[in-house]
Amino acid sequence: RRRTLKDIDEGLKVYDDVYVKPASGWRKARSTQYSITLGAQNKPGAVMVVVSPAGYPARVAVGPVAQALITADHLKAVKKSAVKPLSPANSNIGSQAQLSYSGRYTGPNGAVVSLVARCTTMTGVESIHNVTVTLCVAARKDAQTSVFRDGDRMLASVARSI
Repeated sequence: RRRTLKDIDEGLKVYDDVYVKPASGWRKARSTQYSITLGAQNKPGAVMVVVSPAGYPARVAVGPVAQALITADHLKAVKKSAVKPLSPANSNIGSQAQLSYSGRYTGPNGAVVSLVARCTTMTGVESIHNVTVTLCVAARKDAQTSVFRDGDRMLASVARSI
């Protein structure tokens, strides 16, 4: 297939023509060759965008990324939803899937915080942009509405850059 929607590259480059436009009040916290982490200046949340330079089915790719974040954050009492296939955000995306989870995070000061998170994976159409991109948004449970709303805006910007 040929590209049917214009590739809009705005914001911060994640990897190989994949960009994320931070929502208002969000800024880059750190990055690696294949990922970028954003933090909010006034909200208890974080967003991570991870790019795999190969196209994998979204429903297969979303689980390992979510599990890696659960392990890295040492979450306890984790509850995961089933992987939910989604309609692709636009015609340049071949498949899209989502996995939500919650758990308890213990901070460096010993405080325990209930977190909720949602990871959405999009795989580009092979003939257009053969990448798999996962955006995970995590928030303190009592602040999830505004953090997830910002995450949805950033997810839409990533979808436009694929």
